[in-house]
Amino acid sequence: MTNLMLNEAINLVDDDLISDAYSFPNSKKKLSVYKYIAVVAALVIILTAVVLGTKNTNKPAVESTTTSADVPLDTFYIDNLSDAGFGYKYCYADKSMSGNVGIANADGSILLNPAYVNVHAVSQDRFIARKFVEQSAHSALVNENGKEIIAFFRGEIRRINNISDGAEPVLSVEPFGEKAYFADLNGQKITDYEFNGTGFTETGLIYGYTDTAYYIFDDFCNLLCVVNEGETEVVYALNSKYNLLVKNHGNRFRYGVEKADGTQIISCDYDEINVISDDCIVARIGEAQSNSPDDIVRIFDRNGTQLSTDGEFNSVAFNESGYGIACKLGMGVIKLETRYWLVNKEGKKVSDVYDNIKINEDNEFFGVKNNTETKIIILE
Repeated sequence: MTNLMLNEAINLVDDDLISDAYSFPNSKKKLSVYKYIAVVAALVIILTAVVLGTKNTNKPAVESTTTSADVPLDTFYIDNLSDAGFGYKYCYADKSMSGNVGIANADGSILLNPAYVNVHAVSQDRFIARKFVEQSAHSALVNENGKEIIAFFRGEIRRINNISDGAEPVLSVEPFGEKAYFADLNGQKITDYEFNGTGFTETGLIYGYTDTAYYIFDDFCNLLCVVNEGETEVVYALNSKYNLLVKNHGNRFRYGVEKADGTQIISCDYDEINVISDDCIVARIGEAQSNSPDDIVRIFDRNGTQLSTDGEFNSVAFNESGYGIACKLGMGVIKLETRYWLVNKEGKKVSDVYDNIKINEDNEFFGVKNNTETKIIILE
């Protein structure tokens, strides 16, 4: 179209006119001022049309299918390596995969426009979305159509429980400057309790705390116990022989163990307790998943007698074989070094020390040392 207009314009301006225009006002033929102005105006109009037409031809093709916000799909970019939960991917309006983010289906179709600072799935049809309003973080719970189940508010929403055992997601709704509460995926309060703050543990417990007490729930949000400051309560039975105890230490709680008859055998000084068998209990002091050289792990027998030596290892993980992989973290010359060996239920070393230890489906152990893998021979 623009090429045709240009060709027609050139035909209209003949050689004499162009010659006159370039020679004006010194040409003997003396092109009139009006004629000159007309020629120049025509050229300006034609050139403008050419430029605009060129710009339009550089625009990407707009597909007929658009998102709910009528933004062309071809302006969105999907990060196929991302994981937004429940099989979803992240999508962006920026080709650099930065800036506001949205949700894409596995087939590449756009589910939620990239209109959020952060968004992730907490179920197949519920998403926690965040954006900034007047430089303050606001959160909402939205469905797959972007409808707000919990409207945007200043504060945070978090999924707080473990859903691997079939529990429905429990959300911690935390308005800025107000009390936190637990809600379901329909935005409804699950309990009437309100808290100064909430949290969860590695063992699958969730909790809320007030100025004076901890309220401890299972991952189905059933209340297990209320622990007032300085008090000790039974959380639940670890097995037929042992109960898990919890003590409120003021700013956090600690676990211990009692026998089924109520006799306490392990003090409430630990961040995690695991009963391996009737005669083997593992207790750990350390932040959740800290993997720190400062972590202290102890092995106790059925009467609460400590069998292991403090500082010998920072973690130990037992399996069905009855042996545990002990790990010792230490600072090497350049970086943090990790060493592994096997221990029995008494905490005794029963293998050589390795750079890594692997285990197969038959509960056989293989040690890696200097990039060489060999089957581990138990020494006891």
